[in-house]
Amino acid sequence: MIIEQTLIVKLTKRNKKHYKEKGYKVDTSEVLVDVKDLPLKSAYIVDVKCNNCNKIFQKEYKSVSKYKKHYCSKECQSEYKSNLALKDFERRIGGQDAYTYLKREYIDKQKTTRQISLDVYGTKGNSPNIASWIKNLGIELRQGSEAVKIQWINNEERRKQASRIMKINSLKEKIIKYQDDQKISKLFTTLWKNFQSDPLNNNFDDLYERLERVINIKEIPDDLDLSGINYTNLHIENPENLYIIQTNNKKGKNGRK
Repeated sequence: MIIEQTLIVKLTKRNKKHYKEKGYKVDTSEVLVDVKDLPLKSAYIVDVKCNNCNKIFQKEYKSVSKYKKHYCSKECQSEYKSNLALKDFERRIGGQDAYTYLKREYIDKQKTTRQISLDVYGTKGNSPNIASWIKNLGIELRQGSEAVKIQWINNEERRKQASRIMKINSLKEKIIKYQDDQKISKLFTTLWKNFQSDPLNNNFDDLYERLERVINIKEIPDDLDLSGINYTNLHIENPENLYIIQTNNKKGKNGRK
């Protein structure tokens, strides 16, 4: 904060009008003015109090007049903002002590930083902030395999997402092989976009099965020998569909639902 003070200012042709409008007599060479009446771009040195440590320091008025808070160093500025953020964090957790809360949630309950972020901020996106608080408050962060292990505990969503990634990867080579096939390309693009927008979306399994079915049809070998089979006894009118039925777990006569 700018401390209340008065300064002796030399009057010039450029500043006489300013001080006259402020109510000062300008018929002398100098005038005693209140600090708040200085022009915003004044280069006069004024006393300022640090908002963090209360130290008194001096700066040009033009460099402090635009701000309500002032700091004697970058360290004080960082500490002040950190304390302010800590108060906001403790407000979000109902006035609890931040250290006690994070130790209970992170160490005792073994929650991940993403889970704690969801509890505090309503989103998992602030997990880096939670990790920063844990570190700054002297709580040891989990590292490596221990951190990964905790992430999987009671986390059905994570398991489901990982399973879907494995399914997509299992078709990767065939997708590349048939990339010129418009139907396969379109189905895969739809599947991938749905997964990216929402890894847990309800359409994934249906899209994946359709894509897998179309690929299986393309996979019918050219040299498949269907001779010597009594198709009448098998009640199959079109023998070329036999392979499709077998590779699609008999979902339908033509391999379709």
